[in-house]
Amino acid sequence: MQGGSTSAAVGGGGGATAAAADDDDDTNNKQGITLDETSASSRHDRASRSLSLGERRESNRLGERQGSSSLGASGGGVGRLASSLSSNPTPAVLVRDGSRRSLPSPAVVPFRFEISTGSGSSSASDHSGEEDFTRSLSQRGVPLSAPLAPPAETTSGKLSIYLEYVSALAHLATFGIFGVFIRYGLERLIGIHLADSNNGPLFIDLPANMVGSFFMGWVGVVFKKDIATFSELLAIGLSTGLMGSITTYAGWSQQMVVIITNGYWLRALFGLLLGLEIAQMSLVLGIDSAKLLNWSITRIQQGRANRGLDTLQWASPDNLWRRKFGLVFFLCVSSSLWVSAIVLTIIDTTSIVRRRLWLACVVAPPGVWARWLLARLNGQGIGSKHYFKWIPLGTLLTNMIACTLEAILAVIQIAVQQTDAALLVQGLQLGLLGCMSTVSTFVAELYLLHLIANKRWRAYAYAFIMLICCFAVGVIAYTIPVLTRYSSQG
Repeated sequence: MQGGSTSAAVGGGGGATAAAADDDDDTNNKQGITLDETSASSRHDRASRSLSLGERRESNRLGERQGSSSLGASGGGVGRLASSLSSNPTPAVLVRDGSRRSLPSPAVVPFRFEISTGSGSSSASDHSGEEDFTRSLSQRGVPLSAPLAPPAETTSGKLSIYLEYVSALAHLATFGIFGVFIRYGLERLIGIHLADSNNGPLFIDLPANMVGSFFMGWVGVVFKKDIATFSELLAIGLSTGLMGSITTYAGWSQQMVVIITNGYWLRALFGLLLGLEIAQMSLVLGIDSAKLLNWSITRIQQGRANRGLDTLQWASPDNLWRRKFGLVFFLCVSSSLWVSAIVLTIIDTTSIVRRRLWLACVVAPPGVWARWLLARLNGQGIGSKHYFKWIPLGTLLTNMIACTLEAILAVIQIAVQQTDAALLVQGLQLGLLGCMSTVSTFVAELYLLHLIANKRWRAYAYAFIMLICCFAVGVIAYTIPVLTRYSSQG
């Protein structure tokens, strides 16, 4: 028996070595205790109850002698105490290996009892003696559940609500701008060659959606808990900020809407299914590769431990100092990136392509912030009774709003047909709406819904709702005005 969470070790009685003199005591021998030993155990318990705190060392020596004679023969009963009380300001506990450990306070003396039963059996008198002894110590005011050492002082904590909020926005802004750079680079390197035709099912943001969904399996699923242990805000920045900004749902949906407007319905349907399937497969591949890496690290740690070497230690848990450092660091980085993007948008007039990128970096943080705030609606359900709580309502609304704005801006670009207007529209589409909408979070939610064995239909229902709703608002906001304009001109 152990007294709560205590930790001072006590050696129990020896192994079961009792032998009987006649056949009548054979049953008692199998149980590992005799009547004489029972009475000896009772005498030991009564003697222990009458001890004062100043006589405990003498009782320990008495317990050793009794344990070697009566209790040691059976392997049952209450083992001897290996702790001592003294009047020192900082008392110590003598553990089995002979070392001493200091206690935090002389008024708190922890104990731990260990009942050795030899062959694994014990009698009722053993347990009753044990309970009597425990009750005796409790009556004397000795706390049996006191910890051996005071809890380690930790610097873990959080900043004020205002500073935590500012730090979260700084993390999201920094990773959001980086996400825009990565998505733009993938568009220029690969995507522009895939989408060589406005009516093809392959779209310009397909490579970015693949990369973002793949690494979402790392930072958003497999290693998310480990990253959050190191820094909760860093986990939010990597998953919501970076991966959510690398991928974009609005650009993908808008290109399918344009294909439908041009009359290619089957190509648009195939492009929707292809984009969803590739992103989902990229997520699964990322999850499996992350699990493989985690397994490899675990095997390496086990091998080092078996050879007696120091194992690889993960970083310490999140603490107040790290939160303060993260606040200052990401606030400085995000402010520098934001101010630089504004300055470059103004002075870099030689290239419309670069100005589009700088403008996208300027408007990217508000898009990430909007998606992060709307994500709080996930799991809230609809109405006062919270219907359909399993639908990630925040992600659905974010993508629907972004798709609607994307379609409206595309209509404005067609109607105005000016260089500055095109620059503004394309910058907002690349930065604001590209970061506001997300594919990586969408496919991660589908993956988690599909893990529920008896309710996998929810994953398919959610995918259908997302595709239909976003596609419908795009058709209403873009296809109808464009077709109406062309028909009126004709």
